[in-house]
This record gives sequence, structure tokens and C-alpha cells, in this order.
Amino acid sequence: MYGISCLKNKFKCVNRLNGANESLVNGSWGPSLLVYTACSASLSATTLAMNDMRLGNIDPAIVCGTHMLFEPFVLQFQQESGLCSPRGVAAILDQNADGFIKGEAMCCAFLQHRRDARRVYATMLKAKMNIDGNKTTGMFFPLADAQQELMIDTYSEVNVNPLDLTYFEAHCTGTKAGDPREIKAIYNANVKAPGRTQPLPLGALKSNMGHAEAGSGVAALIKVCIAYENECIPPNLNMKQLKDECLPYCPPIKPIVGSMPYKPGLAAVSNFGIGGANAHVLLEPNHKLGTSDGLRIAETILRIVNICGRTEDAVEYVMDFIQINPKRVTNDFLALLAQTMKYTPNVNSSGMPFKGSLIIKRFTENNKSIPKGLMVVVRLPKSEAQKLCPNGVYNACNNAKNSLVISGLEKEMKETIKVLAEKNIFPRSKKWLSTSLMIADPTEEALRYASGGYFAHNLLNPVQFYDRIKQLPADAIVLEIGPHSLAKYLPKRSMSALMYRSLKRIQTTRMFLATLYELGVNMFVDKLYPCIEWPVVRDTQAIYSVIKWDLS
Repeated sequence: MYGISCLKNKFKCVNRLNGANESLVNGSWGPSLLVYTACSASLSATTLAMNDMRLGNIDPAIVCGTHMLFEPFVLQFQQESGLCSPRGVAAILDQNADGFIKGEAMCCAFLQHRRDARRVYATMLKAKMNIDGNKTTGMFFPLADAQQELMIDTYSEVNVNPLDLTYFEAHCTGTKAGDPREIKAIYNANVKAPGRTQPLPLGALKSNMGHAEAGSGVAALIKVCIAYENECIPPNLNMKQLKDECLPYCPPIKPIVGSMPYKPGLAAVSNFGIGGANAHVLLEPNHKLGTSDGLRIAETILRIVNICGRTEDAVEYVMDFIQINPKRVTNDFLALLAQTMKYTPNVNSSGMPFKGSLIIKRFTENNKSIPKGLMVVVRLPKSEAQKLCPNGVYNACNNAKNSLVISGLEKEMKETIKVLAEKNIFPRSKKWLSTSLMIADPTEEALRYASGGYFAHNLLNPVQFYDRIKQLPADAIVLEIGPHSLAKYLPKRSMSALMYRSLKRIQTTRMFLATLYELGVNMFVDKLYPCIEWPVVRDTQAIYSVIKWDLS
């Protein structure tokens, strides 16, 4: 694991132990760096992480960008220096723009190779940095030529035509010096050089949330990902009259002033530091789209949804969301949720001690179009099994040398099972502890299987229940499956350390598995349902929004 953090909590002061603290809490062993290049810090950190991943030094990476204000001196200083708007209005690219407003952010991006990803919000095609270098205008004055060169180099290194860009998320902050020069650089790199005539939509997040400085780069990445998911770009606020200096470049550059429907495509994000450190990232959307089949979550069998949480309310919240929002509950969402709910406690967390399950039913048992069938495991080589199986019964799974699963229509399977039973083919599981047969491997052939000889032996010999139950592990969960509870109190009387739960009215296998999960067993129920090909489709319901934490 790789962690890069950017934290700014007061002017020219950085918490140098922030990255180390993150690694300590999360048990990360890879490099842990703190990057500070002023306002471009988090996108610079993103570039370092991506380059190290491509070199094979790390996999995956966590990039955090944060900016918090704890001292009024910072705000006062920047207002006195003319950086911040005296009106408190972020009028990006507006004729009356008079500075930026301060914003706070705590944001994080998880980077991993696509082959390992279960969800992809966007693919980073390229991330690159440069710096303004020597300039006669002074260290804090932006240089359009350096920004333009960075954009051109970024695209050329991955053979991307700037004309293919469908959206540009600018760094624009609202300052009189910075915004016109950035628009000029964008124009030269994406319009003038390639000969663009079509509009290039331009967004400016800082008009919506203020300038998060060190955290603004990752915040802009997240904005683009949200635009991809919702196929809509939010408007830039407070732009009523375009700056005179920007008029020669707009159009084709098109600042977005109203919610714009958007077909996701290539997008670019810029992030510039006050000292001249520049970063630029090229993004591509997840092109995998869902279909109506995604909503067919329980067409043929009941669907188990296992849920865990820090509190009882957290579990109920997920259940309520699933029941209230059926159009958001897809096969992809449930597959992601199943992975998340296989929670294993660790020393740094209080865990998810509350558990519950939903059983989703959406099918008609009397559907005559779906023929009934059966499956059974037999202990035979494949060649011998084929001799005993009539037409309509076939080998579904060749498990091992002497074990396979046969399947077929109900009538043919019942006839085959009858033949196999007459030949004592069905084996007994090695986990089967008989209460009348105390030896693990009986010499008599009839006692090795669930045959008439075995059950006759049970009738003629004492039941050694106490001796058998002593062999169960101390932390075992004892389940009695049957029409009546006969052994409810026997396990507790036989072993004081044994945990026993009485399960009443278990009517289906699905309810049985759900109850096991609630008792603390992490069941891999996703194996029961159609396999999901990762990553999930775009616009799959997010998991984080339905997880509630105990913050008391």
C-alpha cells in the first residue's frame, strides 16, 4: 500500500507526520510521503503515485488531499494581500472577479490497476508535472507558456489528440492574474494548435466550493468522476459577464453556466501551485454500461443480502435503502455489497458487530416455462458415471478422480438416483459424525454409505450422542435441521463452552444461510448467483453512501 498525503492547516505550515500516522493506523507498509507544492499539492501527489505504479514500485495507492483552516490569521493575510475576494464571492472568469474565497476539503482517491478493480470511476491515461522555472514576472505570477507546454506534452506522450477532449476542468480560482493566463494556455494547447472548431466545455469547481488549495486537485478529480457517473456537468456559479481578457478565447472554450447534459468522454484536469508547480491529468470514463437485465436480481431463486454495521441503525439503514430504491438495486450493486459485508475485524477497528439479512423474492414458482431439475454428487469416475446415466442426465462438474456432479431434468434424475441408490453409490461426507457408528472408517462396505445397512445398524445399536458431541469444537455453532427440535438442550448439557442457537422455522436453504451469517459466519453467498464481471457498470449505486458510522 502506498500513501501520499497533502495537508495544509496554516500558512506555510505542514503536518509532517500526517502520512506516517495514516500508515500507522491502516497498517500500510509501502512508501508514505507528504507532498507540498502549494495549491497543486494533491494533483502532484497523484502524479507521483501513478508514476510509481507504472514503474511497478507500488500497487495500489491512496492519495489524500486536505485543506483545513484553524487560524484566522491566514484568511486575514490573504485578504490583505489581495488574493481573497473582499465580497466573499468566487466569481470565476467573471468581469467583476476580485479574488478567490477560502474552501476546506478532505478528499481521497484510491488508485489501482484496472485488472484488479471491482469499480472504475475513471481511468487515468496520463499524469504529468512541470514548473514555471525562471520568469521575470516573479515567483508568484503564473506562466501561461509552461502550462501550455505541460498540456501538450501530456497528450503527446499517450498519443491523444486534443480534439478528442470533451471536457476541461480548469484550475481557475478567480484571481485577476491567474485566470486569463490559464484560459490562454488552454486555448493555445487545445484549440489553436490542433485547430478545434467544436466547443470545449470548461468547468471551475472553485466557483462551487471555494479554493481548497492543497486539496483542490483531488477534489477536481472527484468532480469529474461524479460528472461521469451522472452524465451531467454542474454549472460554474457567479459568472454573469465574461472577462474582457477571456473573450478572444471563448468560444470555442465554453464556460458552463447551467447544468449541462454530458456524454462521458476524455477529460483533462489542471492544478497549479502559487510558486509555479503545475500538474495535469488526463482521464477516461468507464465505458461499461448497464442494461435492464441488471435489475433481474431474483428472477429464478431467492436473493440473500447479508448486511453488517457498527450499530443496529446502520444495518436497518441499508435494509431500508434496498426496499425503498428498487431501481438502484442491481446485480452489480449487490455483488459489490456482498464483497463489502465479508468483514473481518482487526485490531484498529471496533468492527461491525451488528448483522442482519434480507431475503429478496421476485419469481413465480408456477412458471411452467422453467423445467424442474435436480443435481447430485456421486463418488464415481467420469467414465463409469456415464454408463449409468440415461439420456437427459449429464456430467455437470468433474470435481475429482472419483467425484463428479450429475444434473438433469427431474424425472430422469429421480430414475438415475434410484439406480445409484440400489448400487450404494452415494458416499457419506467425511464430516458426517454418526451417533451410532463410533469409528471413522468402518470396514463393512454397507456402513460407508447412507444405505439400508447403515440405518439398520443405527436401529440395532445404542445412540452415543454424548460421546460424539464432545468431539465438536468448543466454538461450534450447532444447527438442528428438522420438523421438530429434539436436541435443543442436549449440546448445552454436554459441553459448557459450546455455543448453541435454536433456529426456528428455517423453511428454505436461503434462510438457513442468512441465519448463519447473522451468527457470525462469513458466507460466500455471491457464489449462488450469476457471476459479475468486474468492474461493475457505470452509475452502479455507491456503497459508501449507504454505510453509516457510529460517530458518538
